[in-house]
Amino acid sequence: MAAMTEEIDVLLGLIKNPVIEREGMRDFVKGTLEGRACVAVFSRIGKVAAASTATLLIQRFGVDSILFAGVAGAIEPGLKVGDIVVGREFIQWDLDARPLFEYGEVPMLGMTRFPADERDTARLRKAIDRVLAARASDPENSDLTPHLTIVTEGLIATGDRFVGTQAENSRIRSLLPDAKCVEMETAAVAQVCYEHGVPFAAFRILSDSADDSAAMDFQEFLREKAGPIAAQAVVEFLRLPE
Repeated sequence: MAAMTEEIDVLLGLIKNPVIEREGMRDFVKGTLEGRACVAVFSRIGKVAAASTATLLIQRFGVDSILFAGVAGAIEPGLKVGDIVVGREFIQWDLDARPLFEYGEVPMLGMTRFPADERDTARLRKAIDRVLAARASDPENSDLTPHLTIVTEGLIATGDRFVGTQAENSRIRSLLPDAKCVEMETAAVAQVCYEHGVPFAAFRILSDSADDSAAMDFQEFLREKAGPIAAQAVVEFLRLPE
């Protein structure tokens, strides 16, 4: 599952015997990947779109787990474009029903942070490490420069707003000092998976610094870097034993 076509197009091309089913104004691509039955879909951008798509995956297609891949903006100081964040927890940074509830708490659910599935997250981290090791050993690869790609794990913050100024970046960091990055979908999917008892894992490739330079070369990064790396990571994830 991904939020934009550029994040999932490469992966769609790898699915064998694809069959497209139209549901809820979305194209769900069913087929096999690495010998495993799968359904791939791009959710479109934002929490409502992502939650709706996740619900369809669970209720209409009966998936037994969901994996989300995409890009994000860096929040933690020191993280750079091209680094990868594997989600351990997910929170909606723009959800604030104080004083009735704590900051970030989902009303009536009593939770602020939704955990990733530990087993799938461990497989995902191993898969990403394999992909980066293979790419680093290829002399024709230049997408890991100018620095060695860092893979980190932790809190991913989700909100229905593209964070594109240093002021917004700093405000979110003050509210969530342990957040690694910001994006617009995964906490919503994590909540749906939690409520339905479906394992969830996610990773985000950092495309920008969530500041005043965030919009620069975004589409090129999606097409040339994030899409291929995301597809390779999903393939390696499926190759690993459960």
